[in-house]
Amino acid sequence: MSDNLATGLRRRLEGRKLTSKIIGYVLLGAIGLVFVFFGYSGKMSHLGIGFVARVNDSLISLADFQNEESRVQQYYANLFGGSMDLSAQRNLLKQQALEDLVRGELTSQAADKAGIYGTDAEIRDFITNDIPVFQEKGQFQRDRYMGYLQGSHTSAGDFENRVRKEIATKRARRAIEASVHPIALEIQKAKELQNKKLEISYAKINTNDLAKSLKIQPSEVQAQLNDPAFAKRAEEYFKTYQSDWSAPETVKAQHLLIGFKKGDADSEKKALEKIEGLKARAAKEDFGKLAAQYSEDPGSKAKQGIMEPFTRGRMVKEFEDVAFTQKVGELSAPVKSPFGYHLIKVLEHKEAKDPSFESVKMEVGSRVLARDRAEQQAKALDEAVAKGDSAAVDGILKNLGVAWEETGAFDLGADSVPKLPAGPVADAAFEVSQEKPLLNRVVHDATARYVIKFKAMKADASGKEMAQNENQNARADGIFGSWVDQFRLKSQIEVNPEVFKGGAE
Repeated sequence: MSDNLATGLRRRLEGRKLTSKIIGYVLLGAIGLVFVFFGYSGKMSHLGIGFVARVNDSLISLADFQNEESRVQQYYANLFGGSMDLSAQRNLLKQQALEDLVRGELTSQAADKAGIYGTDAEIRDFITNDIPVFQEKGQFQRDRYMGYLQGSHTSAGDFENRVRKEIATKRARRAIEASVHPIALEIQKAKELQNKKLEISYAKINTNDLAKSLKIQPSEVQAQLNDPAFAKRAEEYFKTYQSDWSAPETVKAQHLLIGFKKGDADSEKKALEKIEGLKARAAKEDFGKLAAQYSEDPGSKAKQGIMEPFTRGRMVKEFEDVAFTQKVGELSAPVKSPFGYHLIKVLEHKEAKDPSFESVKMEVGSRVLARDRAEQQAKALDEAVAKGDSAAVDGILKNLGVAWEETGAFDLGADSVPKLPAGPVADAAFEVSQEKPLLNRVVHDATARYVIKFKAMKADASGKEMAQNENQNARADGIFGSWVDQFRLKSQIEVNPEVFKGGAE
């Protein structure tokens, strides 16, 4: 089946719509797991490259695999909006395509074994009425249908068999949906969750930011540095974070480029004449305006020729030799490089910095002392929270200059909490209650610490039936997946090892 036709058919039958890039990254990262769990074997090389897999007695052709691989690749390309290079994931995409085909075949076979079929009449009606590609002004066009079959090298029997399988799969899914009903307790709990909203107060403490905000007096730093143990710690800190005080030699420059065709003497001559004329004009005119008008370097032209500061080794040698030796404010003679002729004006030249510990020890000592005090205050906060001492917690937060913030009201059945990061921090918000308002621990994530306390529980009369429907759909998904997986465990699946040869990037 062609990419567009297969995609349309699948969407019509299954109603799938995934648009989130986050979902896409998760799916792409999980593709390989199915191969681990279900242990595809490679015993099919004797069948030749014309087939990629066998599912029990059914073969999956190379043509079907290639079409599915194209569809999967296009799906992720659209999902990421062109923001991700998928070439490095070639084998993962192949695995996704093969897994889709294998799972589709397993589902079809499981439906067939359960006595779930697509009738000839349904297949005929679907092809003639439900596929827009085969229609013109709402009427089925047989020539379009036959043209598609010929163009895709597919027989009518093969195509109609695929449609039959899709119809059986959809019917099996609907049968399971119809049999799934939430139990009374779940309905009651869903209604309770819909009719209540929780509101949380939280305080966010970033230890690093806290350390930077602390005022440390020079006399305090000097007193600490007189202690050999503290001085040793400060020196070790300096060695670990020496790059914070060191800096390479940098130049900030402005330039104008006139290019020429390599190997063309006449083109080079004209470029040199043009740039010499511009240099003469720069003696009386603003160099930045000339660069904005005449420079052929698109990266700096829009910024009047101004470049970001750069270190040695970042530019071509001819450009670098001039930029790092020329005086600030001077305009160079034309400089030839592989890109053309340049006029270079150095705006700023900073020498390299590589200070010794002795020369910066007061600054290092101040940072270490600030971090120590921040950790001490954080520890005191941990202890007050663990004791449930709300007054002490409020006092410490006030001393730290940290204010309580509020999440706003949210559903008890929500998957996330407003303003709180997903994971342990958001999960912890559901542990507090009116009876135990202060969470008995400080919750950490990668960048900060959170103190969490209960603020309010509000009644919400606008509860909808969505939770019940979502719960029913989730259960149907789980049962349907388990049904296919159980059939899979009793099935024989073999993969042609040639499919993945040469695919690793």
